[in-house]
Amino acid sequence: MIRAFCPLVALLLIMCSHTPSPVSLSSEWPDRVGDYEDVTRAWTREGIIRAPMSQQGDQLLQVHATLKSPEWRTAYVSHLAKRGKYPDNKRQELLAEQKKQHEEAYEVHLLVATYHPRDNDLRKGKRSIWRIVLVDDSGSEVEASQIKSDRRSPQEIRSEFPHMHDFHEAYIARFPRDIDLFGDDVKLVKFKMSSSRGVVELLWRRR
Repeated sequence: MIRAFCPLVALLLIMCSHTPSPVSLSSEWPDRVGDYEDVTRAWTREGIIRAPMSQQGDQLLQVHATLKSPEWRTAYVSHLAKRGKYPDNKRQELLAEQKKQHEEAYEVHLLVATYHPRDNDLRKGKRSIWRIVLVDDSGSEVEASQIKSDRRSPQEIRSEFPHMHDFHEAYIARFPRDIDLFGDDVKLVKFKMSSSRGVVELLWRRR
């Protein structure tokens, strides 16, 4: 639960206490993937902004970011096909659709909670207080070209992203493919969310 804090205190970024496991940053689409929930967990990072000198629950912002890599998209198709009992031709159609979406733009699924509801305004796009970028391992940035609300029911979103809670707002952020985030030479990808409230930086490192 997000609790009250003193507004006169400067903000501080507090990252997750554990080190996320490395992932495959390959641009290749795998023939086989693991369990969908395991893959989603591997590609999801959590960031928290707290007030300094605060108690454990004084969260100003919490974000879960799931990078939709080829591995994640392949697992997602398998998840949908299994849940819907789709025949192989339908599964191939879904996979082709995911490949097309990946070729058009990078995507990150976001679950965001803020202490002040007015701060949870990513749906405003360029008018949002938050600036969201992806960063490659050379430091080059690409800013989100579109951030839209995930308007599906909370139950449906939770079936795909189990870490969703009642206080989360769900979004889909799309980024132009101006930099290479997947490939044999890529060592890490960074997600950065910043405003006057603070900064969250989340990393996916190469396995």
